[in-house]
Amino acid sequence: MYSSNNSRGLVGVCIIGRYQRDLRLSGLRLAWHQLLAAHGFDTAQEGFPQISRRVRNPLCNIARVPAEPTDGSYQTNSGDNDGIEEEEEEEEEEEKEEEEEEEEEEEEEEETRPEICNDPLVTGLNPMKKKKKKKKKKKKKKKKKKKKKKKKKKKKKKKKKKKKKKKKKKKKEEEEEEEEEEENKEVKEEEEKKK
Repeated sequence: MYSSNNSRGLVGVCIIGRYQRDLRLSGLRLAWHQLLAAHGFDTAQEGFPQISRRVRNPLCNIARVPAEPTDGSYQTNSGDNDGIEEEEEEEEEEEKEEEEEEEEEEEEEEETRPEICNDPLVTGLNPMKKKKKKKKKKKKKKKKKKKKKKKKKKKKKKKKKKKKKKKKKKKKEEEEEEEEEEENKEVKEEEEKKK
């Protein structure tokens, strides 16, 4: 979108994908006029028209235009947009072709499938119940497996920590017992010497 602001001059916001870019440099105003004129917009009217999808891509090149060119002309790089438009059209055509192929494959599968008897007396199934999709089940199973693996890992870590703590406690107790025995021996030796 393009809007006017008395305090800062013209402010152009260029939306490219998810990113927004403010074009607040006064030197880019002429480049902006030139670009819109190249795409058939009337820049003499008050305010500016909404930027269409077709004009979106060349805005990437506006920042590269010099603010004060020496020869007095501004380059808009409008020719760079032709290749981008062709690529977009090709991508759209490919997507349409893929969708058509998928639809054809689905139709062929439906034609080749054998007729299923839906009689509840024969099949023992409730015809009112809808069949669940298998893909969702697979995803749920994968998630459950991941959760189980995580739980097992946590349990193993806890067990290891407990074992380490027990070993440390045992070592401390053994060291304390050895120290007590040594102290007792020293006391006995001192008592024997006194005697």
